[in-house]
Amino acid sequence: MCLTWTCCFVLFPLFCLTPGHAKTYQAHIKEKFSNLWFQEARTRIHEYLDQENARKEQESLQRLFVDFLALCYCLYEMRNEDFVQWAMDFFQAVKLSIIDDADLVVSAYCLKHCSGLRTLWVSALHDFEEEDEEGSTAIHWNQVCSALITNENLREFRMSDSSLHGFTFVTLCDQLKHPRCRLQKLHLNNVSFPRGSRLFFEVLTHSPHLKCLNLSGTKLSRNAVKLLCEALNNPTCNIEELLLARCWLSVEDCSAFSQILRSSRKLLNLNVSRNYLVPGAPLLCKVLCKPDCALRVLDLGHCYLDQHCWTNLYEVLLCNKSLIHLDLTSNILKDKKLKLLCEALKEPGCHLRSLILKCLITAAGCRELASVLPVNPNLRNLQLGYNDIEDTGVKLLCEGLTHPSCRLEILGWVSCPQSHGSNQRLLPGYLFCPHQQQNSEDFESGWKCLGPQWDGGALRGPEAPRVHPAGSQVSRQLLPWGKGLVLGLRKG
Repeated sequence: MCLTWTCCFVLFPLFCLTPGHAKTYQAHIKEKFSNLWFQEARTRIHEYLDQENARKEQESLQRLFVDFLALCYCLYEMRNEDFVQWAMDFFQAVKLSIIDDADLVVSAYCLKHCSGLRTLWVSALHDFEEEDEEGSTAIHWNQVCSALITNENLREFRMSDSSLHGFTFVTLCDQLKHPRCRLQKLHLNNVSFPRGSRLFFEVLTHSPHLKCLNLSGTKLSRNAVKLLCEALNNPTCNIEELLLARCWLSVEDCSAFSQILRSSRKLLNLNVSRNYLVPGAPLLCKVLCKPDCALRVLDLGHCYLDQHCWTNLYEVLLCNKSLIHLDLTSNILKDKKLKLLCEALKEPGCHLRSLILKCLITAAGCRELASVLPVNPNLRNLQLGYNDIEDTGVKLLCEGLTHPSCRLEILGWVSCPQSHGSNQRLLPGYLFCPHQQQNSEDFESGWKCLGPQWDGGALRGPEAPRVHPAGSQVSRQLLPWGKGLVLGLRKG
């Protein structure tokens, strides 16, 4: 079994190398595999290098490398330091699931040989709480965490489904705060902290390069939120993106974050989706109406917004000059709520450029949305996936798209259920809507409309020719995409 893994591992870099480097690699194999134990492995490897059907076997072999931990076991058994060091240099991203002491030992062994990592993902499923802080477990855990400072190119660290206690928590925080740690993104998802978690939030004030903090799925106590806000208020904290989806936020937490939004000029992206924010959303909206609020991206998906919240959002869209992206996924948006939102989108003071409305919108609601398209000069991206808009809704949207004043660049209605009508009759009108596109700072130049993609089957229609409308630099072409179709519109 070990021989098989050895062969597979040594062959793996071949898929990463250009043909010109094959001879160099083969010479390196001859040098490193000099002892008798590896004679048979070396023979198999050279046979493979001479095979003409190497490409045919590439896909099947690559499947073996989904589990990096299995490779660690193989390398640990080999104990060829030079070769392990050389082999580890191939990996820029590593994911480890540590479930026992043996996993920890082999992970530590391989990580200390990694020098080119850019992304490290660790799941520490093993409970280290009762381990001896001076024992081998602590040493190996320290070696794992040391990868945060020994890899000068490491920019992203992810930890998920883990429980941190005692020395495991302290060791991780110490390495995250180290001056040589240059992380830009830190993700701790479904991770439990000890009650005294101040040490972790001190990381935010000691990491000048850290721009993104993702705590989604991690239950935050009131005290943890307080410590987080204190860190965000510190002038040495440079967090720009804060992701707090499914963190069990309370109304008190929303009040604390509203103060951050009021005072911070650095925080640009806030995700509080999948939290019950009926009592807390108005507090956030109130501060978002302030002219000096710097937030540009807000995700309120799955937040159970009520009528009062929609009224607050109406005011936000009219008053906020910085907010350009709003995600309202899975908040029921019908009748008066949708009409109120569309009224705000029609106002000249609305600067929103991207809007996600997977909100159970029906065909009747598309009339309101279609009326927005000709009069809103700023909206570039409108996502209506997973709404029951039917053919009637598609037709209404197409009428808005065909208006000469429409400036929309991206329209998506992925997975909207189809009716029994003939959708393909509507498609040509959708393809040939006139449009004059200006360059955008925030979205890709040219525009591409994501056409209908239904789970139950493909929308079929004639392939559209390229069209160059008078006065426009936009070309259009119908492209296949999965089971449905994608309408791609781009600069000609």
